[in-house]
Amino acid sequence: MGYGHLAYQLRVTLVDSAPEVWREIRVPAYTQLKDLHDILQIAMGWENQHPYLFRAELGQSPCSADQVLIDVLTATGYQPMYYTYDLTGGWLHRIDAQKLEAQESEAQESEAQESEAQESEAQTYQRDDLDLNDSDQVDGKVDGKVDEELLSSLLPSLLPVCTDGAFACPPEGSGGVWGYDEFLSRLENPDDPDYFELIEKYGDFNPDKFDTQSINSRYQQLGLTEIYELAGWDELDEMS
Repeated sequence: MGYGHLAYQLRVTLVDSAPEVWREIRVPAYTQLKDLHDILQIAMGWENQHPYLFRAELGQSPCSADQVLIDVLTATGYQPMYYTYDLTGGWLHRIDAQKLEAQESEAQESEAQESEAQESEAQTYQRDDLDLNDSDQVDGKVDGKVDEELLSSLLPSLLPVCTDGAFACPPEGSGGVWGYDEFLSRLENPDDPDYFELIEKYGDFNPDKFDTQSINSRYQQLGLTEIYELAGWDELDEMS
């Protein structure tokens, strides 16, 4: 199956959280849902202790973990999809997707034209020359064709990546969205009968904390080779 574009920017929101816990992450369009689960666990700050499921739309049957993200999104016309983590606690995440394009800089295009005019060797593209911008189509082209070799060499070192977000994810076992407010109140109440036990276990929890650097450091440790092989790109740079 051919893919007309290569990446998505996902806005992942913990439904009914207040203040709203959300993340923006960029992922390959051909990510399998079982790999997206790992990506979301890291982005949100979950500890992968519970079952999960994806639904293309609310009310539909769960998706197979082997399904590919682009197939799920195109089947629904890019409607929001949903990820539930901890089927008992019911942490529901809404996922809104935007297509991304690979676009060469003006300087790169000028160099490519000069190279062609002089009939020299093909332009060698570096990672820093690639900009990812919102669009409906891929426009990373050389001589009018999508430069698959360029994109396949760069994407493994670029994606996934967390670009933005706000607030810490609730701790595991804090009772779902509705129990989370009570959990925070109990942490601030010395008269609570379990106060010292809660402080011992969760005393360093900061609900305002969010750190893209730590998320992206963990992404560098993910082994996503299978994702790129699934896309039909056999020769890939190792993830840095």
